[in-house]
Amino acid sequence: MKFAETDRLLIHGTAYRVADHDEHSLTVFQHDNPGITETIAFEEMSRLLRTRTAHLQRGFYDRASRSASSNDFEGLNDLPADVQSEVLWRHRWCTLLDERRKRGALVLTRNSIRQAMTDLVPQIIEMETAAQRGARKRRSASKIELHDLPKPSTLLEWYRSYRDGARGIMALVPELYRSGNRARRFSLATEAFVAKSIEDYACPLRPSKAQVVERTMLRLKEENRCRADAGEVALDPMSGRTIRRRLDGLDPYHTYAQRFGPAAANRKFNISENGDKALFPMEVLETDSWKIDLITLFARSGILEGLNPEMRARLEKGRRWITVAIDKATRVVVAFRIVDAPSAASSVAVIADATRDKSHIARAMGCENPWPFHGGLNVVSADMGPENNNETFRAAIHSAGGNVIYGPASQPQLRGMVESLFRTFGQKLMPLLHARTHSNPVEKGDYDAERYASLADDELTRIVTRYIVDIYHQQGHEGLGGETPAHCWKRLSNLYGVTPPPDGHVRRAAFGIPNNRIIVGGNVKVVGIEYTSDAVRNQFLHGHDSNVDVRMDPQDLGWITVRIDGKWHAAEAVPEGFHGRSLDEWIDTCTALRQKHRRDAAIHEDSIRRAFDGIETIQRDALLRMELTPSRMSAEALHRLEGELFLGLNITTEAKQGGSDGSRLIVSRNRQEGPDEDDSFDIGIGKPVRPNTDGSGGSAVPEDDHEADGHSPWTLEDE
Repeated sequence: MKFAETDRLLIHGTAYRVADHDEHSLTVFQHDNPGITETIAFEEMSRLLRTRTAHLQRGFYDRASRSASSNDFEGLNDLPADVQSEVLWRHRWCTLLDERRKRGALVLTRNSIRQAMTDLVPQIIEMETAAQRGARKRRSASKIELHDLPKPSTLLEWYRSYRDGARGIMALVPELYRSGNRARRFSLATEAFVAKSIEDYACPLRPSKAQVVERTMLRLKEENRCRADAGEVALDPMSGRTIRRRLDGLDPYHTYAQRFGPAAANRKFNISENGDKALFPMEVLETDSWKIDLITLFARSGILEGLNPEMRARLEKGRRWITVAIDKATRVVVAFRIVDAPSAASSVAVIADATRDKSHIARAMGCENPWPFHGGLNVVSADMGPENNNETFRAAIHSAGGNVIYGPASQPQLRGMVESLFRTFGQKLMPLLHARTHSNPVEKGDYDAERYASLADDELTRIVTRYIVDIYHQQGHEGLGGETPAHCWKRLSNLYGVTPPPDGHVRRAAFGIPNNRIIVGGNVKVVGIEYTSDAVRNQFLHGHDSNVDVRMDPQDLGWITVRIDGKWHAAEAVPEGFHGRSLDEWIDTCTALRQKHRRDAAIHEDSIRRAFDGIETIQRDALLRMELTPSRMSAEALHRLEGELFLGLNITTEAKQGGSDGSRLIVSRNRQEGPDEDDSFDIGIGKPVRPNTDGSGGSAVPEDDHEADGHSPWTLEDE
């Protein structure tokens, strides 16, 4: 893992700073007690970051980055839709201006920006129009609403905020939305004076940063003496560390060119044919989509088993798409999805997969090698396709701590790694499969690809996974000088480290499924599961609004985040056993047991437990394989599902019979029939949890606890 000294790690509410790290562990010290240090193995750190008690804030102690956010946990996806749209609009302008500055085609004056806008306005309008239209076909009567074009002075102000905020997107949040933020700000006059003074650093005499900082501080004092004599308002005092950070924010190319000459700068900042170079794993990800050269059946393999050849022939056939994310430094495929057609949701899902370990999926697919390659986001390089050029995709990347750069669709060589991977698929994998299509009619000849279509979605996914994990990652790569991608990842990660993946809070903010719930009885219910915390119970007892926003990670139902008074709080599942369980597992378990319950008038506990064990054994691998297929859960799909499968679903406890100890969970469906109409069944998830009063997590209820009443989400009877 790759950590920086400016990162802050919160564990159980205690703030830690990074002291040092090596290949296997991280050493941190308490912010309030620097003498207390602790060494944490990276494996343990990965586990911690998946829990609700740990939160990693990258760059927190960099004041420029920190000042861009109004509170510790606020991210782009926390902003209202209209504010988020405005921020992304400003960010599009600032990134294009930044690109021109790096090329030396722009200086920070109104006239220069006014001239640049002549070229940028058509480009911006084209990008925004494409983003709003998405995958829809162009229609003559369709209406596209664009933001008002900024004035050059406004654009200059946006860019300066962006630059001074360490080029973080949250620096572009409108000031009106930041009302109440009491972070220290320097006056424009102070910033202008310091900016003028530190220009001395970019000169052929090559003064050191320490010399420039010292001169600037002396000039500030002298300027304030002159202002005092003239009765003018003094400039804000600025520390040497702050001035040094302003120096670090100078344009790298321009500064180097002034100090060492344009020729030296051109050599240092030379851009290769394949775009910017990447030094360490996860520094740059390239993502793109490709229509697979293969005719497949649009169904799951389990559905096909009971069909005769005639019925199979009538099934819908066609070509699926594959969306891939590849690490530029190592050529490792960090994620892929088989999809009906590229979309914002599928692109976000691929990037989310790139931030998590996928070895469990590789095992489910029958791979002989693991698929552990993952980390935190830095730069995501994408084309201008509608699946990438949209606010949903951009907001997810920025909320996860990354940045999106777009390359022209006419220059795929700037995403050379992913384009090369698609050629490898077409030349080495597709020829192994029946029903392969061809790139042109001459190559196709009389070959009838549809006639040989036999693979279902999950089978195609399994083949692609095994090819990537067991063949592509393990073979020597020409672009790596014969080194395998897997070995290159290991070597570079040991040498430079890998940015830590998003913690549970950030993951739910960036990639989670959003929803809205009402607090009832001190709990919020999502997909039939009760969640609670101190903040939720306090809002229920003392708050005036019981309607709250929630976010759920479909890969871990153990806890969710709940927004109360503008702050996000972790809420843990009341019953035990949901930590690490995916939404797909939960849906499959409930569906199977509901179907069985409809057939049986009464269900014995042992038979239910055997059924659940069977589902665990048989279905787990199948569910994991389905993760990468077109069956993607969206917020809209989840809303429909809650109106069907989870409607009226309650999890309560009931004492076991026959003298056995412990408790079991009963899933019951509320009905209008009388008390004799028992419609409940045991799902065997685990024991109920009563959250601790300190909100630190749940614990099993002791057998002598008699406090349960009719208002509790669960009851536990004595044996």
